[in-house]
Amino acid sequence: GGHDPNFYHQMGIYQLLVRENFPDFTSVVLVQHFLKLEETISYVMPEEELDQLREEIRIAITEIKRAEKLDDFPAVEGAQCDFCEYFTFCPAKRHRLILEDEAGEIDGEEKDAARKASELAERYIEANRQAKQFKAEEEALKEDLREIAREIGAQKIQGKTGVVSVTFRMQEKFPTKTTDPDGYAELSQVVRELELDTCLKVDDTALRELVVKEQIPPAALERLRQFIRIEESATVRATLNKSDKDKLVL
Repeated sequence: GGHDPNFYHQMGIYQLLVRENFPDFTSVVLVQHFLKLEETISYVMPEEELDQLREEIRIAITEIKRAEKLDDFPAVEGAQCDFCEYFTFCPAKRHRLILEDEAGEIDGEEKDAARKASELAERYIEANRQAKQFKAEEEALKEDLREIAREIGAQKIQGKTGVVSVTFRMQEKFPTKTTDPDGYAELSQVVRELELDTCLKVDDTALRELVVKEQIPPAALERLRQFIRIEESATVRATLNKSDKDKLVL
């Protein structure tokens, strides 16, 4: 029962509310009744799970406040779209609905803009496909060049229109998060013990998470927030329809 995420959040919040409103209740048993199965599940949520739930709720509230401040509510599509009452207003659906004349009152200028957007999207999808194809070809050629450079003992490979340099070097390297997570963790601890913290690279993503979720003391939060700059970012990526993917020969 307690390890089911739905049970954990729903029933755990009930328990927190009961404890807040009825502090005299020292023991709370969570019970779910499954009427169709004629089954009853009881669970006593340990203190550590309640502490974890409190932190998750606090982080969720913090993220909601941040989203309100930045107006950061990107559309998240899923099964819930079939029951959404705001389907025609959704930025993830609107363009398709305009093209299909199902978006309500649309003037000619907006319709023309929608057609132009569709043309741009198609051009981008094709450019993105070609870029991926060229990237794959580039990586394969680089590997072939490395192998043949070793084979003939050459650092420069002469082509008709230019030269390709292939340089091999032996270098000292420390473990990284990607190549050796355990070794990297041990190395980080040793670096701190040796007071060589200036050698540690700032993990922007991890630091941002700590700040936006307010998971560090208030004094530290205030010191770090002075470095924050609000910048707009936009991600553009292409996803081919399955039928079109099957036609690709890479």
